[in-house]
Amino acid sequence: VQSGIESDIADVGLRQERAATLADVRRAYWELVFATDALATARQSESLAQRQLDENRRRVDLGTVAAVDIVEGEAEVAARHQAVVQADGAWRTAQIALKELMVAEARDPIWSASIVPSDRPEIGSRAIDVPAPIARAVANRSDVQIARKQRESTTTSMRLLNEQTKPGVDLIAEYTTSSALRSTASPDSPGWSVGLNVTLPIGNTAAKASLARTLVQQRQADVQLQALEVAIAAQVTRIAEQVRTAEEQIKAAAAARELARRRLGGEEARRAAGLSTNFLVLQAQRDLATAQTNELRAALDHRTALVNFELVQESPA
Repeated sequence: VQSGIESDIADVGLRQERAATLADVRRAYWELVFATDALATARQSESLAQRQLDENRRRVDLGTVAAVDIVEGEAEVAARHQAVVQADGAWRTAQIALKELMVAEARDPIWSASIVPSDRPEIGSRAIDVPAPIARAVANRSDVQIARKQRESTTTSMRLLNEQTKPGVDLIAEYTTSSALRSTASPDSPGWSVGLNVTLPIGNTAAKASLARTLVQQRQADVQLQALEVAIAAQVTRIAEQVRTAEEQIKAAAAARELARRRLGGEEARRAAGLSTNFLVLQAQRDLATAQTNELRAALDHRTALVNFELVQESPA
């Protein structure tokens, strides 16, 4: 019985490891999606700064603006190019992190390949029925299954120890031949001899002490199992709230990005009419890039929360 329980625990542990690995792969994939899109955003921002610099040079040639606008534009292009370099480094790091989880050996050709994400985060609210995931997690999660198997093992040990504290009765039967019965009333016939062997565990203090310790361990296991179920319910609820919060952050970030885009368009129009400055246009460009990156980060946080929400129903997150 004990070997079967240990085998079941090992199987549950393997399932827990697989679930954790799959969650790691999913997180690494969404990190790569974010890094890819963030790199594209940085390059777009650099392109906007370069376009503004080119416009400043034409204006200086026409004598409509001061030459200092060129210096300011060149400094902005350099700063945004540095941001591109940083984003490119983050993209390369995300590539390595995902590949490390995907390949089985160092000679795998995927190391020299470039992974291009095809799936993108889905935008939209997702209704979460919290009681149902809690019920699934409490019933099927790996750590609670392991705890129940360990409690089952303790119960089995308690039963065995309890048997050792009870009197033992053994039935003994022996078949004898005629040569062994010559002195009996029927010397020419074989026969059976039957007896009882009764063992009284007088003063069996070791077995009783072991039984007492096992009873305490079982009570502790019951309390720990109840506490674990409460912790699982709290963890599932907490991550469900993280998913809801991430959805609201996506909406807020999208609205901020749209407002930043409209503000940049307005500043560019005012600049063309001579009512704005080079500094304000560049600031609006920076604000747009920041808003776009914030929206990408919100989408990543949402996908990560969904991965954790799925994982927490199978194993500890």
